[in-house]
Amino acid sequence: MKRRKGVGHTEPYCIKSNIYAIGKGLDFLLHMLEIVLPVRYLWSYFTQQNMDRSYHYTVYAGYHQFYLSRDEDSLVGSGAASFWTRETIRKLLATGPGLVGIGTGTYGDVPVTIHLAGGDPKDDLTGWDHVAETWIDLCSGRLHVIGCPDDPAGLIELEPGIYRVRVYSAKLDTIENQRGEDYYRIVMWSDAPCPPRVLKQWPTALTFECD
Repeated sequence: MKRRKGVGHTEPYCIKSNIYAIGKGLDFLLHMLEIVLPVRYLWSYFTQQNMDRSYHYTVYAGYHQFYLSRDEDSLVGSGAASFWTRETIRKLLATGPGLVGIGTGTYGDVPVTIHLAGGDPKDDLTGWDHVAETWIDLCSGRLHVIGCPDDPAGLIELEPGIYRVRVYSAKLDTIENQRGEDYYRIVMWSDAPCPPRVLKQWPTALTFECD
């Protein structure tokens, strides 16, 4: 019986072709990894650097408060009856849609530092009188720093998203006749929403009234 020409070489040829194709595929994959991995590292580095920024302001805290807002429309929420209550005054922190209110000891200008971090700073609260945190939706990619009642102090552009907002208050014990040397540090980082909470409570009531 005659064997058809070439039939005996078909299977080894296919195996060699598959091995060659796999080899070329692996070579292409390794080549892409050489390109993609450095790009990912660079992207991660620049993203981290972009979040590691600090801004310094002097903000007018009329009625013992100032605001962080995603846009001008969000500021309307500061007039809601549910914004400043006895509970939020105790926390020195009030929240609304796209809006955070920070309570102060001084009625007037206060120093404010805002630091954009790459994650939870997990820092020591020693040296701070009061520390509280909440979250804000900055889908606009903008953070407006606004004195009360309506005194723009600064504008920060950042990646749109949800941010944790942690407020550190210091020198609240210097308040006398609604003036003092109190100052405020705000640290923000990208994170999921969280209920407003106090991490360190200032025990003395401030001259901050609510109806």
